[in-house]
Amino acid sequence: MAVIDDLSLRRSSTLDFLRQRGREPAFPFDSATDLLTRGSAILHDLACVLLNVGGCSIDTAKNRGQIEQLHRALPDAALVVMSDREDIEEVVVAFRHGARGFIPTSFEPEVAIEAIGIVLAGGTFFPASALLRVYRERLRLAVSGHKPEPRRDSEQWPPRQLAVLELLAQGKANKEIARELHVEESTVKVHVWHIMRRLKASNRTEAALRARQLGIFVHESGEEQDTVADEHSSVAVAPIRKAS
Repeated sequence: MAVIDDLSLRRSSTLDFLRQRGREPAFPFDSATDLLTRGSAILHDLACVLLNVGGCSIDTAKNRGQIEQLHRALPDAALVVMSDREDIEEVVVAFRHGARGFIPTSFEPEVAIEAIGIVLAGGTFFPASALLRVYRERLRLAVSGHKPEPRRDSEQWPPRQLAVLELLAQGKANKEIARELHVEESTVKVHVWHIMRRLKASNRTEAALRARQLGIFVHESGEEQDTVADEHSSVAVAPIRKAS
């Protein structure tokens, strides 16, 4: 595992906890360029890159440039973003840029290690707290008598696509969605493709995040769905499943 952080003290702290609690060997670098120039000996075995952006947004020229460099040079290595920010916008941007994990620095070390393990096992990881914050704000507005932001063209979505989107957001595979909706799996794949295209999502996880952020769901009850996370949960996890 490579740890990229431009602040030496913060980088050393991250490295220490990874070496003490993690199972993968960890190597420090101060930038993507540093990794690609000095880390040539480990590049072919690198399974994961942990990019700590601190309090900066992921959607800055510097961070976008680093992520593009990493994707070009290490297409098979999983990217995990560590950030001081925990808002849903940052999570969505991270996944849009190809991240497989998003770890807020507010997490306990044990949770961070578990999150990295999930990514290394082929899954994706994002903080449920970011989704819960959106849900609670919408609930607060509903209780106070104020209407949340209008749903964006939700009435124009075909009912079948909305049904597929809800099941997709619950982490269900195409085969499971097809079984629940009594349709062919190939039909579900077409719906998922259209959903991802309409939401401008690069993968299923990002589509689910954007749908929750925009409130594009059929059911609008006052109860939070268990498939997101309850208030005691630390994380929400969904396996990677390709739409094709």
